[in-house]
Amino acid sequence: MKPLDRLIQKIRITKAARYVEEGESVLDIGCFDGNLLKQIQSVISEGVGIDPSIKSETTNQNYSYISDRFPSSKLLNRKFDVITLLAVLEHIPLDAQNDFAAACYQHLNPNGKLIITVPSPQVDVVLNLLMSVGLVDCIKFEEHYGFEQKQTIPLFTRHGFILTKHEKFELGLNNFYLFQKPKKPKDHCVNLEDTFSNPKLAKL
Repeated sequence: MKPLDRLIQKIRITKAARYVEEGESVLDIGCFDGNLLKQIQSVISEGVGIDPSIKSETTNQNYSYISDRFPSSKLLNRKFDVITLLAVLEHIPLDAQNDFAAACYQHLNPNGKLIITVPSPQVDVVLNLLMSVGLVDCIKFEEHYGFEQKQTIPLFTRHGFILTKHEKFELGLNNFYLFQKPKKPKDHCVNLEDTFSNPKLAKL
């Protein structure tokens, strides 16, 4: 990662970290290099980062890393106070996103928080330009599946989440969403065991 990549990542992490409260447990989906959990480790009670690019599964004090795709059988029945999805949704195939959102709901405690960042539509043009002059190099455009930022709210509200905050940051190029799972869970959630064998998720 180049310096500008690191700066963009740091801005996202700092934005998300403000909404993690002391003593909460956190699941960071698509954790990449694990910098979010490293930054908030003194605040949280427990943290788990999951990403298929992780080379080896490790445990560091109160947080650990899992090398796998989400949803994962390694997380079966585990629930967290916070789930973070920082620059992740645009990398999930469109036909797998409903199951992905349902799995997020299942892995959150009642009243839990779902923290999401999603790039604005014009960001790919900007990043292509930055890549052409060698300022960034970590974005894999071939893994963007056409997800539009405006789809974020309906995707998660139809699975039972309540939107509590939406705002733009990074000069309007990024979107921040804060959703909450109701205190009373839904009665018709998707069974996670069914999603592990779903061929749609095999592409994640």
